[in-house]
Amino acid sequence: MNHFDYSNIISLVKQKNKINFIGPPGSGKTTLSNKISEELKIKLIELDHILFDDNCLVKKNKDEIFLKQLKTSSKCIVDGTYYSLLSEERINETDLFIMLKINFFKTIYRVLKRSIFNKEFMCAERLNFRLINFLFTYYFYKKRLIVDLIPKDKLLIIKIKE
Repeated sequence: MNHFDYSNIISLVKQKNKINFIGPPGSGKTTLSNKISEELKIKLIELDHILFDDNCLVKKNKDEIFLKQLKTSSKCIVDGTYYSLLSEERINETDLFIMLKINFFKTIYRVLKRSIFNKEFMCAERLNFRLINFLFTYYFYKKRLIVDLIPKDKLLIIKIKE
């Protein structure tokens, strides 16, 4: 586990072509991805936009849409985890996965805070049973599967202190 500051992360992103920020909702993936992609003028692929249609229904062709964008991008940042999209092709196409590790209770706090104060949010961020179930599943099951799937030389785990 590593403790990195923002300048270290910027340095890493400059060295790699395809970076994927992963972690639970509320870990800071989107904030970090947006900030870095704007600062470095790098294409941002947001998995929430690929996964859901305008009515918050899961798209049937999400895998093809995502892989096409990933493969045709020479340099990009991917924002999102989605175990269902974690294929061997995605892993091979991605230079580095940066997993943001955050305390479970901090995640719950951030998700609650965001749902109370932020009126505009993506489908996957709506505070409902589905999101709460996802958080528990991620922390107590899928996080381990994700870490086991991604080769160690392509995975950097950063602990979020805040």
